[in-house]
Amino acid sequence: MLEIFDALGNVRSDLDTMSAEIEALDDAKREKLFACLSANAVKREAEANLASARKTVRERESAYHDALTAHNRIKPQTHQEALADAIAAHNGMPKPSAEAKAKALADKVVALEKKARANRDKPEIEAELMAVRKEHAIAAQPLKTKAALQASNDALAVAQANLVVASRVLKDAERTNNAAIADWLAANTDRVTHESLVRAAAMRDAERALAAKAKEPAPTGPKQWPLEKNLIARGAEKSKRTYFGAR
Repeated sequence: MLEIFDALGNVRSDLDTMSAEIEALDDAKREKLFACLSANAVKREAEANLASARKTVRERESAYHDALTAHNRIKPQTHQEALADAIAAHNGMPKPSAEAKAKALADKVVALEKKARANRDKPEIEAELMAVRKEHAIAAQPLKTKAALQASNDALAVAQANLVVASRVLKDAERTNNAAIADWLAANTDRVTHESLVRAAAMRDAERALAAKAKEPAPTGPKQWPLEKNLIARGAEKSKRTYFGAR
């Protein structure tokens, strides 16, 4: 049988060196061989895609945890604060959202900028404007980290979905590849099976044992058992026991 697989069970990469043997195959075998080649190529591509998808998930998990750490560093929230927010929302009195607070401060900055331009001779307005700008920057910073956290979470979800798809594609490709291999093996009835190899090895062992037995000299004298031969070789012949009758 034409040996087309390597040690890993994949189609060999040097099949171009076996072009003469492939051309000598009949049409049915050649068709099954090409089916093996195609199925194996699809399977290996699916394996590469799955490895790439796993790598992407690991990278995006790391990015998500970095974004979560940055967001918690900017706007940490205790369990007591989270409970207070939940109770206020349940009672119909939720606190203003961070987005609403930031927008209100932004509108206030715009109004103060107009007022400062109209009253350049009043430094107290400029000082108030600087204070509100600082407050707005502080209020807007958690929104940036929150947006980055949401973006990294969405990217991670997409990567995880792609990983599931890649895993399913590989399973289908493996099923198709295994079927193609089974068809190829079934078409080659002259292939060497494990049973035939075991039978041939057993026959060779038996032939060697018979040949070695034929070379041994013919036994002479009384029959000696292996234990007796061993004792004699060691100089300790087994002593004869006296028979005292049935016990």
